[in-house]
Amino acid sequence: MATLLKWARKRRRLTQAELADLAGIVRLTVSKAEAGLPCLGLSTFLELLMMLDPNRLQSVLLAVRSDEVGESLELSRLAERVVPSDDL
Repeated sequence: MATLLKWARKRRRLTQAELADLAGIVRLTVSKAEAGLPCLGLSTFLELLMMLDPNRLQSVLLAVRSDEVGESLELSRLAERVVPSDDL
């Protein structure tokens, strides 16, 4: 992902400083993101993606929202609710 982020920025002929200004972050954070350092928060990474390609980010978010496999796994792991009977 880090390599793709750098590639996308360079294709748009943006410097790290320009992308940072657009995303409302400091240039060092863009540098860390492009280096793949794990200290970057998900919200910051998504903000950078949004600045580079808002339409593609929207597609990713829609795909995550409609994750049928993930939803199925989540539902299968939910505990069954036990309803007390009136037989006591």
